[in-house]
Amino acid sequence: MANNNWAKEAQSLMRSKGIKQKDLIDVFEVNSQGGVSHYFAGRYTPSEEQLERLAAVLDVGKNHFLDLINNQEPELHVDHELLTETFQTIARQLSLSEREITKFFSVYEKMNPAQVAEIYEILMVQKAEKDEKFQSTFRKYGN
Repeated sequence: MANNNWAKEAQSLMRSKGIKQKDLIDVFEVNSQGGVSHYFAGRYTPSEEQLERLAAVLDVGKNHFLDLINNQEPELHVDHELLTETFQTIARQLSLSEREITKFFSVYEKMNPAQVAEIYEILMVQKAEKDEKFQSTFRKYGN
């Protein structure tokens, strides 16, 4: 039986991003959602190019799904500059004082933004695995 870890990971990411199989028709170069479902069910094997396009759509590293197929830890990638910009935007939306913003970013810089991004991604992968395990148990034992 083929390694279908990529499909489980993709479905978890799709749920978190609100992406449906029908949104992936172009990624898998098929004509319908049914064609996409054949890949997720393991009836068809995706090409490297298809998995790379899927990674781009789901905003993960280019080799994320290839690594899963090869039983390797997926490449972790979070843009720490974007994460910093996210914090800045939230600070403005909350109308934090200049002092509060300075204090927060002083601590944030000490934590190393790249390390924060890496740990965040690791926690996201762990959460996806936990969610999938729960879903699997739920399906096994029913409602």
